[in-house]
Amino acid sequence: MNKIIRKQQFSEKVFCLEVEAPLIARSCRPGNFIIVRVDNRSERVPYTIAKSDPVKGTLTMVIQEVGKSSTKLCRLNVGDEVHDIVGPLGTPSRIENYGTVICAGGGIGIAAILPILTALKQAGNKVISVLAGRTKELVIMVDDVRKYSDEVIIMTDDGSYGEKGVVTVGVEKVIQREHVDKVLAIGPPVMMKFTSLLARKYGIPNDVSLNTIMVDGTGMCGACRLTIGGKTRFVCIDGPEFNGDLVDWDEMFKRMGTFKEIETASSPSGGEECQAGTPTKKSIDGKAAKDEKATDGKGSTDFRGEEESGDAAQGTAAEDRPSSPSGEPGEDWRKVLRKALKPKERTAIERVKMPELDPAYRATTRLEEVNIGLTPEMAMQEAKRCLDCPKPSCVEGCPVNIHIPDFIKNIERGHFLEAARVLKETSALPAVCGRVCPQEKQCESRCIHLKMNSPAVAIGYLERFAADYERESGHMALPDMAPSNGIKVAVVGSGPAGLSFAGIWRSVVLKSTSLRHCMR
Repeated sequence: MNKIIRKQQFSEKVFCLEVEAPLIARSCRPGNFIIVRVDNRSERVPYTIAKSDPVKGTLTMVIQEVGKSSTKLCRLNVGDEVHDIVGPLGTPSRIENYGTVICAGGGIGIAAILPILTALKQAGNKVISVLAGRTKELVIMVDDVRKYSDEVIIMTDDGSYGEKGVVTVGVEKVIQREHVDKVLAIGPPVMMKFTSLLARKYGIPNDVSLNTIMVDGTGMCGACRLTIGGKTRFVCIDGPEFNGDLVDWDEMFKRMGTFKEIETASSPSGGEECQAGTPTKKSIDGKAAKDEKATDGKGSTDFRGEEESGDAAQGTAAEDRPSSPSGEPGEDWRKVLRKALKPKERTAIERVKMPELDPAYRATTRLEEVNIGLTPEMAMQEAKRCLDCPKPSCVEGCPVNIHIPDFIKNIERGHFLEAARVLKETSALPAVCGRVCPQEKQCESRCIHLKMNSPAVAIGYLERFAADYERESGHMALPDMAPSNGIKVAVVGSGPAGLSFAGIWRSVVLKSTSLRHCMR
């Protein structure tokens, strides 16, 4: 937890928070950023470090209310705690003595440029700061900027502070009157694009600081990838600063607008624009896009609110229903299922084909999974292919010994949440395993169907279906855990392996913590 020790309001929707984060404060450098979670149910949002105080052990960040998470953060008060802060992340700024440097900051981008211009001044540069905002209220931290600038030029759209005009007007005036060796721009994407184009026009090297969608901040998820100089780069580790001449700005705008409508819908304030000039692109509704683009016309696995058989049709959360056994082979309902179809009828059912996005459609987007996932009807039909062997060799082929027939037969009878519960008894990440495990070399390679020259049961597809169903139904349940014995085990890394290890040990006896989540 990170306690808030100071809060300042700059304007109606812009706030400055100083929080305790001693480890990050001692190690961060200009240009680094952090990722913040307000609470344990919030998304991970990247924020630039405006100031750091290694003596006090604090970080200062400036936030504007835009979406749900930023609004939550802005509504915290002094004494409240932020759930976790991870950092410092990213590649620090390149600080050297260039000569004369223009630092152009727009809106809350002024906070991001402050530690960089400070370091540039300390390195011996002549620093000319050009600050811009729609109105006077949005030109922030001017006194802090003046301390480390040889000159400060202020531009506002309405002329309420400084000169009237956009940031490029102020930048060009400086370029035309004296020699400039470097331009740095931080602010809304449109502002950075045109500042970069202006610098390029005059042959001046320029850098921009990009703030794309991020998830983990370590380059693993790929959410922040952009094309820089014709090559894929990850903003979280290769940036956030890049040569502005090399940025594919059209791609940048498209990716920044991906989730705009979703964010707007979830925002308490209605999701007003963060900055003037930020591009507005319609986001792709994942479910609708998948429904329309699937090659076989099948829909996605978004089950929320659907009236399906089994768990969904009961209209009751799994935890609200009386507990039922996962289904030993001798259970009555398992016997009924075995009698419902003869083995020859089960082996005659064709193996399900995974619905995929249309190739022509997916060639133009990088936002969605190629494999869409099974529908409930497809999953139940595939589950019927399982012969419910008395000695299931598929379980022996599974590295974590999932009770495969147990969860598959629950799918066959339409009890999807129960199937997910069975999976969680032995697997910490069934949704991940269902996607990436080589089932064809493990559990499916031991399926009895192969001995009959028939394709194996699609165990991986069914595992993914059950895990996705539970998550999207809103009825997530934790597996049984042993009482903590007080011993703490740190797991280095928060990838699938680390999370699986932590889950297994926690379910047995220990109190484990992911080390990456302990970083402050």
